[in-house]
Amino acid sequence: MLDGYSHREHPLALLGAVGMPGALAFNVFAFVLPGLLLAVGFWTMRSALPATANWRARIGTQLAVLSALAFAAQGLFPLDPDNLGGQANALHALAWTVWWIAFAAAGALLAASAPSRGFRRATVLLLIATLALALLPWPGSMAAIAPRLAYVIWFAWATYAGREAPLSRA
Repeated sequence: MLDGYSHREHPLALLGAVGMPGALAFNVFAFVLPGLLLAVGFWTMRSALPATANWRARIGTQLAVLSALAFAAQGLFPLDPDNLGGQANALHALAWTVWWIAFAAAGALLAASAPSRGFRRATVLLLIATLALALLPWPGSMAAIAPRLAYVIWFAWATYAGREAPLSRA
């Protein structure tokens, strides 16, 4: 819908930037709705923890909820391509930063508290991959592709965590 847009060159959030055609719909369906759905899923996981669950499982699931809400916030604070140093871009960047920091902390705590060795290993691997994709200065087209891959890995981890429910025994 945006002439000249390339997934290999432009950030995903540009499709939802201020003034772009269909920006509201993009932000709702790419960031807000998926983020809120995952927040509900993580909140449900948190609520299902037994009363004897350790602190790592409890705080880890709360941070997973925060990560999902921060992901949704990226759609609530769209980029403003006409004011690169403006508050809109700062809020979007803040939401993106809270997303990966909360995920990093949640992943570490949930990996440490999960009784399943497979879940621990998968979480650590996915966490390392997500952080590498989100933080390293990638050259060329990888600069646009890396955040997309980080999102895919995060969604895969969230799906795995929700499906396996390894914390119910924590």
